[in-house]
Amino acid sequence: MSWQQPGGANTTVFMQYVNCGSTARVLAPFAVGAGSESQYTLARVCRTVQPEGGTRWVIDPSYFPPENTTMQTVTHCWPPAPGAAARSQSIAPKAAADRAGTPPAQVGGAKLGAGLNQQGTGGTRRTAAVPCGTTWAQPGGPGTTVTVDYGNCMGVPTLIAPLAVGDGHGPDARYSYTGIAQYVPPGGQAAQFRIDAPLFPPEPTNLQWTTRVM
Repeated sequence: MSWQQPGGANTTVFMQYVNCGSTARVLAPFAVGAGSESQYTLARVCRTVQPEGGTRWVIDPSYFPPENTTMQTVTHCWPPAPGAAARSQSIAPKAAADRAGTPPAQVGGAKLGAGLNQQGTGGTRRTAAVPCGTTWAQPGGPGTTVTVDYGNCMGVPTLIAPLAVGDGHGPDARYSYTGIAQYVPPGGQAAQFRIDAPLFPPEPTNLQWTTRVM
């Protein structure tokens, strides 16, 4: 992958990607800003790149998030696996009186995504309070179910998806789960994602962050 931004910050970015692997890859540009929540996957321009093939993106300023970013890598657009459970839950918003402190446990709401393995999704589920930003848990160790919690304490709504980072380095070790993206309103509201083992990329990953889906 290579990129140029000849006009400087907040101007058009030109990106190129050549697939030197043996399998097709579905990729999108990935932006990194200055803050702790400023990772952005431009999922609307995901493209399939065949082995030994290449692609280009021209990203105009209208695609940029409202902050300075460096468009310097790509992310895999990782859809839900066929027949696998890809559950996403809304967590009930915190009451206004609770937002300043530690909110009580909340009850899970509607799920997004569907699959054959729906065990445990028929009733309500108590979910621990979600702090601002992203937290994650994988109690069974590598290759087992991961839960990712996100609390939106910013003043603007955000469309988020889990982001997996693999053991490798470079642009091919990052996976955005854009197929289960969820809209999270501002003001302390939260979302939870559950990612079962069949959805994992074919390498060890740490699902430890989220990316905004642009």
